[in-house]
Amino acid sequence: EGLNWTDSDYFLSEEDECAWSINRIVSGDNKTYGTTCDEDGFVESIILASSSLGGTIPDEIFVLDRLSHLRISTNHIGGIIPESLMRLRSLSDLRLFSNAFHGQLPQN
Repeated sequence: EGLNWTDSDYFLSEEDECAWSINRIVSGDNKTYGTTCDEDGFVESIILASSSLGGTIPDEIFVLDRLSHLRISTNHIGGIIPESLMRLRSLSDLRLFSNAFHGQLPQN
């Protein structure tokens, strides 16, 4: 579960989601890491690739109606990819590779 992720950087904390964004230098490039929000304060991206995350995808992600980018690749997240993922109608960038998922992507 998300609460057990080893490098969650505020995820599921009391900290405002829009304050979770930081910049990191990765392979010489400045990369945004964490979350970004739109001008109305709604989460539009979660970028936590290569973060030593484990467990499963928390259900709280599936209520983020304006989420367009979910990048949680190269972690230790497992389980079946939830059908709830298909409810994210704004999602245009999904990166789940290099994790421990099993099964197939849910169909629309």
